[in-house]
Parts: sequence; structure tokens; C-alpha cells
Amino acid sequence: MFYDPSAESTRAKALAHELFGEGDPDIVALYRLPAGAGIRAGFDDGALRASLARTLERVRQDPAVTGVLGALGVGGERLVSRDRRSTFAVVSLRGEPGAKAAVVPRLQRLLQLELPAAPAGAAGSAPAATVQPLLGGLVASGRSLTHLARQSLALGERIALPLVAVLLVVIFGSVVAALLPLTIGGLSIVLTLGVLDLLSPVVTVDAFVINVVTILGLGVAIDYALFLVSRYREEVARHPAAEGEPDRVIRRAALVRAVETAGRVVLFSGITVAASLAGLLVFPQPFLRSVAIGGMAVVLLASSLALIVLPALIAILGPRLERGRLSRLFDRRRGSARPSGRFWRRIAVAATRRPAVVCIAVTAALLVLAAPFRRLQPSRSDVRALPRKEEPRRVSESLARDFTAVTLTPVALLVSMDGPLIDEARLASLFDYVERVRQLPGVERVESIFSFARVHDRDAAAALTATLERHAARPSAAGQPGLGSILHDRHTRLRVISRAPPDSPEAQRLVGALHALPPPAGGKVLLYGQAAALHDFAAGLRARAPWMLLVVAAVMFVVLFFAFRTVVLPLKAMLMTALSLTASFGAIVFVFQDGRLQSTLGYEAVGTIDATLPVVMFAVVFGLSMDYEVLILGRIREIYLRTGDNRQAIVDGLTQTGRLVTGAAAIMTVVFAAFAAASVLFVKALGFGMALAVVLDATLVRLLLVPSTMTLLGRLNWWAPSAGRLHHLARTARRRDLCRPADHA
Repeated sequence: MFYDPSAESTRAKALAHELFGEGDPDIVALYRLPAGAGIRAGFDDGALRASLARTLERVRQDPAVTGVLGALGVGGERLVSRDRRSTFAVVSLRGEPGAKAAVVPRLQRLLQLELPAAPAGAAGSAPAATVQPLLGGLVASGRSLTHLARQSLALGERIALPLVAVLLVVIFGSVVAALLPLTIGGLSIVLTLGVLDLLSPVVTVDAFVINVVTILGLGVAIDYALFLVSRYREEVARHPAAEGEPDRVIRRAALVRAVETAGRVVLFSGITVAASLAGLLVFPQPFLRSVAIGGMAVVLLASSLALIVLPALIAILGPRLERGRLSRLFDRRRGSARPSGRFWRRIAVAATRRPAVVCIAVTAALLVLAAPFRRLQPSRSDVRALPRKEEPRRVSESLARDFTAVTLTPVALLVSMDGPLIDEARLASLFDYVERVRQLPGVERVESIFSFARVHDRDAAAALTATLERHAARPSAAGQPGLGSILHDRHTRLRVISRAPPDSPEAQRLVGALHALPPPAGGKVLLYGQAAALHDFAAGLRARAPWMLLVVAAVMFVVLFFAFRTVVLPLKAMLMTALSLTASFGAIVFVFQDGRLQSTLGYEAVGTIDATLPVVMFAVVFGLSMDYEVLILGRIREIYLRTGDNRQAIVDGLTQTGRLVTGAAAIMTVVFAAFAAASVLFVKALGFGMALAVVLDATLVRLLLVPSTMTLLGRLNWWAPSAGRLHHLARTARRRDLCRPADHA
């Protein structure tokens, strides 16, 4: 689900499976003889090998199994460890990932290896015992990742929810009001999970997608509820009841005004976040598409519930919304926006007084933070993302440590000729190609039909036709690989062995060199394997990322243009958000790729960053940043339309929204940062990165860069092809203000 179905490596892998029966290493069963087993020869012991053969044959008969490779027959020697005390078997399964994971418990029982009993009367003889293998491989690793992701989700919720509840009580000032955002968030998440369950036959959903949905749903729902409830309270405090006027009439009118103003912000915020997530749909990887669908669903549901259910709850509660007040301090905060806005006014005045200095200083700081992003080494999360105690990680490390062949990285090549390969001219051409591959930098050796036949020169290769025909006609023994595993009519497989790890720059350069190498005369070559799949994955992301940026920018521009009726502000908002996001990407590289804060955050650096991490972060955080942008600019626009004074509108708008933006950002940061405690590296880095991005966006960008740049732009902020109408509205509003008391909304 992480790779492009149309990529060359994916197509080559599917064709190799069809031609040669080559399957994925879904289950890697690692057998290690216990110290008291009494088998001195280890896996060279004949009785033990016979028992292993019976075990693997039993596994092979399982209907879910498509192939088993063990330490038997040709090539089996490389599956036995240096000390002869360990071996492993590779099991390939049929079906989708969910079906494969479901059969693991059954296979775990079938893979038990019965040790032969020691001869009667032998010293130290003991009854026969069994060895339970450690399980690794793709499916076992996926099961561990899913289990840990669910644990991380539960841990994040246990950390975040109490802290969020405290923050909500502090921000709202009453227990009842604080419960409303949690109610909307919970409903949004539950309904989204129901939608994903209905879509599960056509949309791949795993634990990572559920993590993203939970983080995003909780954050945006709380933000939207915060915007509406805060504006409702402002309207109630701003318009006290006249003598004899029922309180419910005042509250109903305040609720209507809140929905008309803050509800507009919620509507456009929901659309912008959903539009940003929709950019992930340009990628073919099922994982990214499922994140897009789940994220869009939870955001649109959260905004809909905030606009429909939340006003109904506020209307039902009425004055009871203020129950559970903890201190009269909150009464002062609710009574007027001005006392609690003095701090934000000072910041806004300072930013607008020297706008050029503030703009240059903040931009320079963000560029410094972004600098490490140039050193990004993209890869895909593998078993190294698991903690060392996890079984698949232990299997992987044991294979790399104890088995010589497994420490090397194969790049698989599927060579297809224009006719049957058992032909002198085609064999000679293939031999020349193999020799060219062998000369590439970083190649340890090349395994092919020529190494199978122990041929080392071109003439002998061309003369192999008779030998290959005899081997092709001879059936291979059960479970033993023969010529049919590497040669099929006009197709053959090569294995290019390198010492470089698959995600290293050296391995990726080798894949590039293999792609650039001319194919044999009359043939074509397709690359597959882990290194080739990573190469295709990164290339696919690079090729489609500009399209994602174009789609997101176009939709965002249209939405923000209709929200603010100006061309300049949408462009400025997107540029500043991109700047803060790039700064957070640089911090991710500095911390997780370079290995800083390993002991503090509890992770082990692998020298790379999951290539999907910046993509998912961009889609989520770019949209969320627009929440605060729309809130601040919406209030500034209201004031500008009334006064026509650009600088005063900036100062007053930030004064009235500063505390709200800071509170919303604090809650979002807590939600994201709680998931940085996850044991899975991808979830940890995602939580850390999004928390940092929100902090940078809510402080340096929204409170300093926004007012300074808007001051520098002046009236250009409001320019549009129909800008004259906007200024006409401002002049009309000022004339009306002469006839009534000023309203400091």
C-alpha cells in the first residue's frame, strides 16, 4: 500500500511472480537451536534437516501459502548461519495484506520445528523438544507496526485528552463550555471511522490512517468549536439586554451573529483544510490516498457539526453554558476583549511600527530553521522503525549479523528477450550485459544462469544451449529450486548483489546506473526489489509533488479569494505558510535524520526520513495553518471595511484574535505533541513535526510576520480586479459610522 501500482518495480515484481512463482518474503521464520539441544553439528545434522524438511512441507500444504524457501537444495547453504546453529525459512502468502495477517497465528503453529531425540543411553539425552521460530518479514512487521500504532493512538489519547480538557477549561472558563469542543471532536472521529469502515472494500485503511484521522479530527473540531463559542460569548457581552428584553432573545441574536461571522470562518477553514488534503489524491500510493480520504472526511464532518450541532447545543444550554466556573478571573475575560487583549495589542503595535525589521528578522529565522531540509534523505519506513524489542526487528538484526548472504543487498533484474533465451546469439548478448553490470561501481557479484552453470567466458556462455535444455527438462525436487526458478522461455532473472543498504545513496546510485545501462541486444530490462522500489517511490513523489502543490495552491487561492475578495492576501498567506512548513521540515531532518534528541524523545535514528512524512505533514499543516489565517484576516477585514484604516484594522484584528489563536494553537500543539510519545518512529516524527509547525505558525508567522507584511503592503492587501467595490464598501461603512456609536467588533 506504500508503493505505486504502476511503477516499474511493482510491474516487474508481479511479472516475476507470474513467471517464476517468486513471492514476497511475507514471513521469515528464524530458527535458533537452544543451548541444551545436544545437536553438535547444528543444522548440518541429517536428522535435524529431515525434521526441517517435514516442517516446511507441512507449511507448504497450507492453502494460504504460495511458496516456501528453506535450507534445502540448491542455494540452501546461504540460509544457514556461520555457526551452523541458526537457519531461516521464507514463506510467501496469497491474498491481500489483511488476509495474510489473519493466517499468521496458524502458520506460527505449523512452523514449530521438532528437534530429533538424542539416541537412547547417550550422555545428556533428553526427550524430543520443539523450537518456536521468531517471525519477521513483511507481514509480521506489518502486524507489529499496526499493533504499536494502536498502542501509540491509545497512549496519545491518554496524554492529550486530560491536558486538552484542562486547557479548554482555562480558555473557556467553565466546565460545561469546555465539554462542547470535546463533544464535537468525538462525534467527528466516530462518524469518520464509520465512513472509513463503509469505504473499506475500496479504500485501504490501516492503523496509521486512523492515527492521522484521530489527531486531525480532535484538533480541528476543538478549533472550530473554540471559534464559535468565543465569538458567541463576545456577542453576548457586547450587546447587554435592554430593560424588559428577555435574556433568551439576546442570546439567540448573539448566536445568530456568531454563526454569521465565526461560522463563515469555520466554513472556509473546513474547505481549505479539505482542499489541502485533497492534494494527496494526485499520488497513486494507496496509503496517501487513504490519508486524504480519511482526513477530508473528518475535517468536513467537524466543520459541519460545528455549524449545525454546536449552535443547537449552545441554544439548548443557554445560560447553563457558563456553569462550572472555576474563578471570577474568567468573568473578567468574558466581559471584554480589551483587558485580555493588551498583550496582543502591544505585539501588534510593535510589529506594525517597524514592519521591515520584523519581516526580515522573522524570515531569516525561518530560513535558518529550514536549511537542514536540503540534506533530506528520503526513504520508506521499514523494520528499523520498530523498537529493538519487537520480534521482526530482532529477526532482521539476527539475519544481518549471523548470515553472510543476508548482509548484502540484491537488486533484482527481469530480462526479457525477443525470443527463446536458449539460443547462442541471445545467450552471448545476455553474457555481455551481465559483464557490463558486473563492472558497475558497488556491485559485489551478479547471480544469473551463468553462475548457475559456472560459466565465466562468452564462448562458453553461447555454448550453454544443450546444457540448459537438459536442466530445463529435468523436474526439480520438491522444495528445491531448479533452473525453472531463474529461466522461463525468453525471460530470466538476475540478482545484482551490493554491500550498500537499500536506502543508502550508494544503493540508489547503483539503481540509477542500472536504469541507464543499455539492455542486451534484442531485450529489455525491468528492475525490482527493495532498492529499486525505493528509487521508484522517491522518483514518483518528486514527479507528482509539483502537481500536488499546483492543485492545493489553485484551490486554496480560489477559496481564500472568495473569503476575502482580494488577490494579494491569498498569495501572501500561502507563501508564509509554505515558509513556516519548510522550517519545520528542516527541524525534522535536524532532529530525526541527524539523530539529535534521541535519548530525550526515545527513538533510534536511521539516517533517513520516511518520504511520505513531509507529504502528509504538508497536506495536514498547510490546511490547518489557514484556520488561523482565515480567523485573523476575517476579523481584520471586518474592521477594515468599517474604518478603511489598514494599520488600525491590523492592530485591532490581532488584539481581538491573538488570545484565541494562541489558545487554539496551544490545544493543537498538545494534541500533536502527545503523539510524539509513540514508539513507532513515523508517528513520533509526525506528531513532533506537526506540533512544531503549529507553534511556528501561531507565533512567528501569525503574530509577527502577518502584521508586518500587511503593514508594508498597505492598501495593496485589498487589491483585486474589483477592488474598487471593496473600497466603496469601506467608504459606505465609514459614512454609516458617523450616524451611530462606534462598534469595536
